[in-house]
Amino acid sequence: MLLSCFFFISLTSVGQDKEKALPEVRIELTNDSILLSRESQVISAKKIDLYASEDIGALTQKITGMTLKNYGGIGGMKTISYRGISGTNTAIILDGFALQNTMIGQLDLSNLQVDNVHSLTFTSGVPSDELLPISGLMQGNVLSINTFENKKTNDTMEVRYISKVGSFGQFDNYGSYKRSVAKSLLSVYAKYRSFSGNYPYTIENGNFTTTSMRKNNQLNEGFGGINYSKDLNQNLKIRTTIHFNLSERGLPGAVILYNETSNQQLNQQNTYANVVLENKSEKGKMNIYNSLNYGYLNYIDPSYLNNSGGLNQWYFNTINQTGVTMNRKIKDSVLMLYGGVEHTFSSLTATNQYAFSPKRYHLQSVIGMKSMLKKCSFTAQIGNHSLQNQQGASVKNTTAWTTYLQLEKRNYHSLLGLPRAWFKQTFRMPSFSELYYNAIGNKELKPELTLQLSAGTSYRLLNNSLHLSLDAYYNKVDNKILAIPTKNLFVWSILNVGRVQILGVDVMLRKNWNLSNKLAIDASFNYAFQKVQDISDEHSTTFKNQLAYFPIHTLQSEISLMWNKKTGIFLSNSSISNRYVLNENSESNKLLGFSTFDLTCYYKMDSYKKNKLKLSLTLKNFTNTAYQYISYFVMPGRNYLMTLSYAFN
Repeated sequence: MLLSCFFFISLTSVGQDKEKALPEVRIELTNDSILLSRESQVISAKKIDLYASEDIGALTQKITGMTLKNYGGIGGMKTISYRGISGTNTAIILDGFALQNTMIGQLDLSNLQVDNVHSLTFTSGVPSDELLPISGLMQGNVLSINTFENKKTNDTMEVRYISKVGSFGQFDNYGSYKRSVAKSLLSVYAKYRSFSGNYPYTIENGNFTTTSMRKNNQLNEGFGGINYSKDLNQNLKIRTTIHFNLSERGLPGAVILYNETSNQQLNQQNTYANVVLENKSEKGKMNIYNSLNYGYLNYIDPSYLNNSGGLNQWYFNTINQTGVTMNRKIKDSVLMLYGGVEHTFSSLTATNQYAFSPKRYHLQSVIGMKSMLKKCSFTAQIGNHSLQNQQGASVKNTTAWTTYLQLEKRNYHSLLGLPRAWFKQTFRMPSFSELYYNAIGNKELKPELTLQLSAGTSYRLLNNSLHLSLDAYYNKVDNKILAIPTKNLFVWSILNVGRVQILGVDVMLRKNWNLSNKLAIDASFNYAFQKVQDISDEHSTTFKNQLAYFPIHTLQSEISLMWNKKTGIFLSNSSISNRYVLNENSESNKLLGFSTFDLTCYYKMDSYKKNKLKLSLTLKNFTNTAYQYISYFVMPGRNYLMTLSYAFN
């Protein structure tokens, strides 16, 4: 609370500044490749189209240092970790608002659609936008999703329509309408997708090879939303958004030889309603925001043996987040102060007899300083977590302090490039599902404490046509929370791994060639090395073993050829080394690595009176590789996707 009071006393004058506001400056991403900036990786809309990813989860695999856990392609659950640290340490920001789910902890990124994404930015450390929600500033990393519906342009009316047809019964339709009138922006969108998911697979067990068909893998899912913003005056703007997602999916479960029975069902709904009041002046900015998230999860297992003839469990999660963020430039100085306060209330209720109806009150506050010198920049930040967990009559209070320091060179040096280094501490409480879910929860879990150190540099070579980025890092996690699926995607094993040490290197290389006025080639190579080791007890059988499902080597490479700015071919590869299904690195626990290749061909038709049409065909996993991200959760073989995109603006 002392930090919160100090922050308000020092910065509250921002909202009362009467000086004339500076005109807005809009920055557009024009490059169609992954852009490298500081500790950020940006994927533009053109690149997103080429990847033909089924959702945000699949798209994040293209981020160097990211480890994706994919449980079955379209409709399959997708979670992430970055540099060996779980996705719960990555804030998910959609159009400036934080998406949270204390019910399950990290979000299932398969529930976030990709068709309306204008750009995706992933940042390590603290993002350059210090006006993000406080929960975003406090996390170790930020995944920021910017949508077409929230992007303001000079066009008064814009329309988008995308239709997709693919293998195994895939069918997608997305439509969006955006209208700009005077100082207002209104946009609406909707999407529906379905997937039968009955793809063939091959699995080996010793000398035996079995070929079968994936069952109970169907998906029906709908998305929708509305965005509205209005400039109230020269300094004041209000912005509101509503997003919802509703899905019904089968849970195919792990593939077990001689037993293909799987009839569990998972139904989910999530609704996000947000509002922010933005005030700006020459000296600073202030945002006051509120976000409400309501969601439910319904798990059905008719084969469960009990007196009721099966399980039909409902879980309801409510999150209300209110906060203020602001920055202020110190007069006649290169210094800027920033920070804010945020309060989050979360509750979980359930219909089964084991429910504990927990509640959580979480106050987060941040104050930071940026110094923008001529040759370098320096950032320092301190944050505080104050939590109160209520479970029935039991009340538990937790407090934690975190710090962040960053030093970065601003002007390019031919030998050193653009060197950078940063240090950050983060803290997270176990989610409600990790603590309390029936057949899942572990009430003895401890909070996870993370320390991150990173240093690297970037180079621009060969007349700026070659970009190279190198980063080395060391992370240490105390009480790391590890989740491993058991029966299916609803039943997991949750445990603390006392202390985890992570050492790694990220390498990103990109080269482009403009061979003529009509022909352009772009290529990139991204490599990640990570040793994620348990160092809790030197006498343990898992001491200095690689943690389950973390590959040591990950490689992403791609090349694109574009002719006359209308026709193109795009080839991409993803390779992952061997992993282990348990923390004991024995031969019997080894899960073999794999490489997959995707090929996309596209053609853009000439525009007519602001109408644009694009056709594309993607052949995914065209080598028909049999592979698994998670043991016995088999992935699809060779499959296709045809896409028709229409735009009017």
